[in-house]
Amino acid sequence: MENERPMWIDKSKLKEIRDNIRCPYKLLNSLGISISKDTEHEIWCLSPFRNETKASFKIRKDELIWFDHGMNEGGGPLELIAKLNNVNIYKAGRLAVDYGLTSAIGLVNSIKPRPIQKKEVKKEKNIIELPKKYSLVPYLRPYHPVITQRGLSQVTCEKLRFGFLPMSSKSNLKGRIVFQIRGVKEVDSELKPTILTHIGRAISEKQETEGGKWRVYSGFEKKSALYNIDNVLLSSQVTSQVEKYGLVIVEGCFDVAKLYEAGIYNVVSTLTASLSDKQIDKIEFIQSKIKIPEIKIWFDNDEAGKMGTQKAIEKLKGFDIPFRPIEWNQLKSENKKDACDFSVDELKQFRQLGLI
Repeated sequence: MENERPMWIDKSKLKEIRDNIRCPYKLLNSLGISISKDTEHEIWCLSPFRNETKASFKIRKDELIWFDHGMNEGGGPLELIAKLNNVNIYKAGRLAVDYGLTSAIGLVNSIKPRPIQKKEVKKEKNIIELPKKYSLVPYLRPYHPVITQRGLSQVTCEKLRFGFLPMSSKSNLKGRIVFQIRGVKEVDSELKPTILTHIGRAISEKQETEGGKWRVYSGFEKKSALYNIDNVLLSSQVTSQVEKYGLVIVEGCFDVAKLYEAGIYNVVSTLTASLSDKQIDKIEFIQSKIKIPEIKIWFDNDEAGKMGTQKAIEKLKGFDIPFRPIEWNQLKSENKKDACDFSVDELKQFRQLGLI
């Protein structure tokens, strides 16, 4: 029936769910935990609970018992789901069913997810719902293997308002690395930040195939926004760097994050390999509020990025702010395709040399 309530999970059903979670790889994948080392009896991973470079989280293959050496805590699969999603053990049991982790077919059929209202099917698999203006930031976790492997810290996550959105979220961006995109509006001569939307980056090839590399809400145009414009105009630390070094324009959110990690804050992202007229209008708005001595274009080191750079140069001709592309051949960029591929030390050196 349309309004049928889902069956309550009691202790016996909870035990049945626990006993039927048998694949460690499926468990780890569903929680977005990447494997660092796979041995005969154990799997080692970077801890999903904090930022680290050496794996201290392990799970036994036979019993699916996990232990995190960094916090001296462990448990079974349901305890792991509960801790990662900040829910009780019964909710963790339902999440395990929703994730498809249990092999008990009868159990899956008896515990049905709460019915949801049917929505119109979108033509683009990565376009979902309407733009979300409320903040998802309180629900984002700064510690996730995808974030850690990119060399990004909790501080950077907090400054730029991004992180991993747990699978327990009701948002269609759940299970992805989510960035909050903000703009700036002027009210009574005062600049105020405003939430435009959130976008979510896939954390696995399977997720990318099924839902797109980036998921965005319908009604939001990437070419109408500049990621990090809010900090450029509202943070004195960022504003001072813009006035000293100019404005660096990159493609992606992760490029901005890696530059932030290196202490380079005078940067915005176009979210695509192009610079639109609307984004140029936003740069002019920035210039009307603070002095931009120079614009530096640093799109990706691929065909789309190179073509986007050339088109951006043509659009900026006649602009009253000096501009130049950042030359990849000056950056010792072998096997590197975008700004976030460089280490923090390399980025700091580029700043010292005046390259960025």
